[in-house]
Amino acid sequence: MPELITPQGKHSISAILFDKDGTLLQFISLWGSWAECFLEQFTRQLAKRGLEFPVQHRAALLGTVHDAGGELPAMTAMVPWPWAQ
Repeated sequence: MPELITPQGKHSISAILFDKDGTLLQFISLWGSWAECFLEQFTRQLAKRGLEFPVQHRAALLGTVHDAGGELPAMTAMVPWPWAQ
């Protein structure tokens, strides 16, 4: 059986769940702030070298939709469950 090795020890794995659409885990709440922080630091490093990150590519890089000010708008989502009638 496969194992996941972490600093806390070894853990047996019986399944892997891919939740790419955010049904179970909210991607933005888990990784959004990290991605924003990374992009800000990356942009500062580019600026130190006299380079600029094109603002029009920000949404494509983060995989999100931003308003004109570059902020994430409040998002609402509906998940259609197959058994919901």
